Amino acid sequence: MTTPAKEIRAAVADLRAPLLPAYLTVPVRVVQGDSESMDTLAWCDVHHPDDNDCGACETVETLHPALAHLIAVLLAAREPLAAWLESWDGVELHEDGPMRDDFQHALKVARVILGGAQ
Repeated sequence: MTTPAKEIRAAVADLRAPLLPAYLTVPVRVVQGDSESMDTLAWCDVHHPDDNDCGACETVETLHPALAHLIAVLLAAREPLAAWLESWDGVELHEDGPMRDDFQHALKVARVILGGAQ
């Protein structure tokens, strides 16, 4: 039987699991792509002061600026989100009893990460 604590620990593990190839572990940026929109994700270990890639950047064009922004934000939020969920580890709460609102939110987030119900 799964418990809220197990669900949260599983979500933390998912967030920290290697998602991308090692060369894409540097922070992602949104840059101007071939479509001349800010719709391309770029990974590069060189600091760039502008919104362009240097030619050595690994890029993925999404063709949708909002989608590129959302992907970049979600990738950047993985570790802070994992740390927040992990802060609930050891808290003994059960769904069939009263739960603090912030724990309910953490459980909802964990379930979304695990692909389950919100």
